[in-house]
Amino acid sequence: MSFCSLGIINPLQSMQVYCQNEPACSCCSKTDIKLQVCSKCQFAKYCNTDCQKKHWPVHKKVCQAWMPIGILVKKSLSKSNSIFPLIISQASSRLTKVTPLLTELFNQKVQGEKWALDLGCGYGASTMHLLQLGWKVIALEKNPKAIAEIQNSNQAYLKTNQLIVINRNIQDYDYSKKVSLVVITDVISYIDPKLIRGIWEKIYGVLEDDGHLIGSIFSKGGVAQEALESQGAWLLNSQEEVESILDSEQAYKKLVCRRRPKRDKSCVVEFHLQKQVSSPYKEK
Repeated sequence: MSFCSLGIINPLQSMQVYCQNEPACSCCSKTDIKLQVCSKCQFAKYCNTDCQKKHWPVHKKVCQAWMPIGILVKKSLSKSNSIFPLIISQASSRLTKVTPLLTELFNQKVQGEKWALDLGCGYGASTMHLLQLGWKVIALEKNPKAIAEIQNSNQAYLKTNQLIVINRNIQDYDYSKKVSLVVITDVISYIDPKLIRGIWEKIYGVLEDDGHLIGSIFSKGGVAQEALESQGAWLLNSQEEVESILDSEQAYKKLVCRRRPKRDKSCVVEFHLQKQVSSPYKEK
C-alpha cells in the first residue's frame, strides 16, 4: 500500500492543506466573537458557558487527551461530571508542545550549518526547539496570524537569517533549498489525499542525502478521534496501516514508527524516516 493508493474519500471542506482556520466555537461554530478556552485542555473554544455546557458530553471524552502535561488532572474524567472553568481570553490555535519524537532524537547542538524545513509549523514550537539547538530553519505556515506571532517572537533569529518564515500553502512551496531535516508533524492528515504523493516526492527531493524526516499521521482508535475528525482530518484504520505505507516507500528507511506517548491512547502515529540515496522517485 502506498499514499497514492489510499483511496480516501473525505472532502476536507475548504482545507486543502494543513492550516488552522479562524478560531470557532466548538459548539455553535461562530467565529465573529471573542472566544473563551477550556482551562484544562486549552483546546476547545466556546462563546460562553452555555455553549460549553451543551458541548460537555462530547468534549469530556477528549478533554484529557489535549491537556498540557503540566496541568493534567489527578482525578480520572470518568469519575467526574464537573465542567472545567473557562479562561477569559482570546482563543488561539497555538501549538505549544514539540512533538516528542523530535525532542528525543534531535536534542543536541548542531555542528556547522544545518538547515531544517518545518512544514505547517503552526505557532512554531518545533521551529523554536530547532533554533535553540543551532539549526537554521525555514518555517512554512498558511495561517497569517501564526506567521505574525513567529516573526514578532523571533526578531533576533530573523535578523541573523537563522530563521526564514514563509506564509504559504505546503503544496505551493518551491522546495528549492536543500535541508538536512524536514518536520511535518500533525499536518499530513489535514492534506487533501490527492496532493500527498506530489508533496511526498518534493520532500524527498529537498532532503540532502541521508537526510531525516520527522512526521506523523492520524489513525483511528485514539481518545481524540472524534475531535480530529470534526476538524476535517482523515484517519487511517490503524498504526499497522501507517507502518504498511511507510514500509512500501523504498525511498526512505523507516527508523521509528509508534503511537505518540500519552496517558490515554493517542491517535497520532509518529515516524522517523531517513532518505535513501537510491530511490524510485525522479527528483524535480
